[in-house]
Amino acid sequence: EFIDQFSLFAGINTIGNKLWTYELIKKTVGIQGDIYEFGCWKGANLMFLAKVNSLLEPSSSKMIYGFDNFSGLPKPVREDGDFALSQKGKYCGDEVKLRAAIELFDMKSKIKLFVGDALETIPKFHKKNPKSKCSFAYLDFDLYEPTKTALNHLNDSISI
Repeated sequence: EFIDQFSLFAGINTIGNKLWTYELIKKTVGIQGDIYEFGCWKGANLMFLAKVNSLLEPSSSKMIYGFDNFSGLPKPVREDGDFALSQKGKYCGDEVKLRAAIELFDMKSKIKLFVGDALETIPKFHKKNPKSKCSFAYLDFDLYEPTKTALNHLNDSISI
């Protein structure tokens, strides 16, 4: 019942975020490149991206790539500011639950997770896939170093 009646329970910011994300994804229809989420947390947005892409481009071969450590925010650096120190370890995801949802909605061929430290997983992905293209990227790492690493990867990958 919560799922079918989600607008009864979701806040205005959540609904606004989903509408905004939908509008952005809509602009990528027909554009070459996969969809990336950097910082999946519990996976709700990752699943939303995959499902919306499946609705808008049902025969698309676009992959949805999710990067997260699922163990919470790592130690921040100076550029992150003082507040980030209080956030270390927060925002732990649940990889097992997310993989179960991917399986439940038959998205195993559409979604690929890269679990671990983004400072390692993104360069490793980029080295294995140097010609990869990105039609849409959602950056939600919250911290400077992993965001910088994601942007460096995207610098070579964004479809124009």
